[in-house]
Amino acid sequence: MDYKWTSERDAEAVKILTDDASLNKDRRYYHVREKFDLIEVAGVRRVRRKRDQRIMAVVDSFHSIIRDMHVASGHKGETKTHKKIMEHYSNITMADVCEEVIFDHPALTRRKIAAQNLKSQADRMVTRGKGILPPLKVGDNVLVPIPSVDRGRGDAANLLSVIIEENDGKFRIATKEGILSTWLERNSLAATEYCSLTTADVQNLKNEYTLQELVRLGSVGTGQGYRRCTCRTNCTSKKCTCKKNDMMCNSACHPGRSCQNV
Repeated sequence: MDYKWTSERDAEAVKILTDDASLNKDRRYYHVREKFDLIEVAGVRRVRRKRDQRIMAVVDSFHSIIRDMHVASGHKGETKTHKKIMEHYSNITMADVCEEVIFDHPALTRRKIAAQNLKSQADRMVTRGKGILPPLKVGDNVLVPIPSVDRGRGDAANLLSVIIEENDGKFRIATKEGILSTWLERNSLAATEYCSLTTADVQNLKNEYTLQELVRLGSVGTGQGYRRCTCRTNCTSKKCTCKKNDMMCNSACHPGRSCQNV
């Protein structure tokens, strides 16, 4: 109720408290005279609540009051600003203070500007990248880099695929084994002149797979399941992964160290 202490309501309260003869002495008249009184501040009559002896602030002046008190408190945050306000004003709540201090604080303004600048820089990088990378369309063959941890020792470093859909700069690809379940950005794809896949080759595919699953399905071996050890000894005990699986160590195992499991 006090939050809506508008300038019209304040002017009406002043008239009532000055006992203006033109007003009807209704319920509101007696309520105002019971709860409020008048004081003079810098030559201006202000309405004061009797209960706490503090001034009723007009809603239109909330912004200036809160900012002035925030500066007077030394920019020490919402709690101390509200405490400073409550020394003089009765109807400015903590929520009002938080809204003004949080959204209008100079530090947050600078933070917003920094965020906008970062977004602008990112947009420029995307635009520049689109200009550098050749455009792609549905039906083009592309290569998708395969992380070393997701491929076997004898597998290719890239996954050959064909673009089957494009939407807002993102591409959906498919291989002979199935469709990739995620959409990829342009910078995740490399154009290739080796064109062995067409959309007709994959049009009947329905199953979707992750990149790791597609790599495993198209692997010449068993996918990333190649074993190797990193032993620091001579690989003579079952602690060695290769010896435990009745395999001989290979060139990928513990490079530069002696080994008896060969």
